[in-house]
Amino acid sequence: MVRRAIIDIAAMSTVRQLLPETLLPPSKGFPTRDKLSDLQSTIGALGVVRQRFDTVSNWAMIHDQLGRFLLTGLFYDAHARESAGLAAAENPDHLRLIVLSQIACNPMIAHPDMVGLAETFATSIFKIDPGQGRSDFALYWREALEALDAMPKTFRMTSRTFLHHGSISRRRIAKDHAMFPITDDERADLLQRSAGDIEAALALEHDPGGEPDLNLYNSLAHAYHDLAEVEVRRSTPPEQVAVLRAKANKATYSAYRLNPDNSYVLELYARDRLIGADEDPDGAASVALEVLGIVYGAMQRETAELRRNALSRLADKAFDLLLRSAGTVHDTEPATEGKAIQQALSALGDGVNHREGMALDDFPRANRIDAAARLGHPLLRSNAQAVRLRYILACMDHPKDFALQLELLETLDGNRAILSPQLDLELAILMHQRNRHHEASRRFQKLRVLWVRGEHYVEVPDRLRWLLDEITGQKRQVRARIASGGDGARLHANVQELQNDRVPFRVAEFDSTQLRPSANLSGLIAFGHNGPLLRPLTAG
Repeated sequence: MVRRAIIDIAAMSTVRQLLPETLLPPSKGFPTRDKLSDLQSTIGALGVVRQRFDTVSNWAMIHDQLGRFLLTGLFYDAHARESAGLAAAENPDHLRLIVLSQIACNPMIAHPDMVGLAETFATSIFKIDPGQGRSDFALYWREALEALDAMPKTFRMTSRTFLHHGSISRRRIAKDHAMFPITDDERADLLQRSAGDIEAALALEHDPGGEPDLNLYNSLAHAYHDLAEVEVRRSTPPEQVAVLRAKANKATYSAYRLNPDNSYVLELYARDRLIGADEDPDGAASVALEVLGIVYGAMQRETAELRRNALSRLADKAFDLLLRSAGTVHDTEPATEGKAIQQALSALGDGVNHREGMALDDFPRANRIDAAARLGHPLLRSNAQAVRLRYILACMDHPKDFALQLELLETLDGNRAILSPQLDLELAILMHQRNRHHEASRRFQKLRVLWVRGEHYVEVPDRLRWLLDEITGQKRQVRARIASGGDGARLHANVQELQNDRVPFRVAEFDSTQLRPSANLSGLIAFGHNGPLLRPLTAG
């Protein structure tokens, strides 16, 4: 059993994991861990070491390559391999897979203290995702999935993370036609299982630090979309395919509601809206408008550079959809909301023949202004998507017109549209810019609670970075009185120009000799995701 224990330790070391003592193979007489300890001076030559964390001891090799060398040597020693019960191994990697599979199905791995290690088998060890560099066991993907299914059921069916990442592997296999040349029937089985596991994960209660609903809904939408494509190839009745697409739409919308600022979520949502839009000519213009508003809004953010190409392709598809359903600009008074949308978007793209890779600021300014004016048509005043795109255009061509920007965002908020955390942040800052400080303060209080509850990627646009003077457009100088209390690095002051709102400031940025309760300060107001911050007059 000592020899087999060293094999297990080597296998776990190849995937950069420690092997807990409770997962060591049992032996007769003394426990395996004691036998290993007695041989410590001998097995040390193999690089085997024991590490203890609190009350748990683990075994490992000092380098993952030592584990690979040992298992490779074992594979080429037919007698030793057979005596270890590994005669079925076809090559060193297959041998690794067999050993790791036997460790994974150990009932002890279901213990609550080992949840992290058990989940690692799905998230990395047996993960099949060649596009992300996880292809060690791609050749033996069936055995890898079987190994995951053989893990203790008490763990498998209670871990959101395990269910999600197992489903990701199945979907990646079903999606990759080049690396996995399997039949559509088998692809359909993989995707059905993938969707089923994600739904099972969503039915479990979310634990802090566990797999969030956002990721699960995102993957579920992908699984149902991919399954619908396979079923179309299998000549499945259209009504059954429609059911799958409806499930994908529902999952996409759920993810979008949870975090409409996440670039991957909004890309999926935009693609979802474009699918099937050709079949509804009356609604095509509205879909194109919504997608363009989402995509161009995302492209204006600094963090969107990595997703620019994907977002641009979605914008192109939206324009193509519009042109197929609308044609060119007409100066006649639009009779319907759809016609008004068609005219506005046609005006935006008027004379632009090659839109590939274009962001909204690449369009001629005259086109943008014309489109914004058409989006303000009375027929579109209550259309949330028209208001959203008009707001984006206003920020671009009239960046200091805070009155117009605030009016448009409040229209969105009043229409009960999905006001993303990013737009909610901009709304709060615009209220400060328009001297509605108490309302702004209440909005920031709600936003701070939102930041604590989950991950949201928001940023303050450059035009809203500072509190500005309405007349000059320059940074507005404010007067403040230091309040009592605060921690060592940050104090607060009541700012007169913010209706005596309590605003934090960094102690190190001001003259320490003036920092006493009730002392007066002059400074500037900068805005961050948590609200206003008092800065010195010299701040850049």
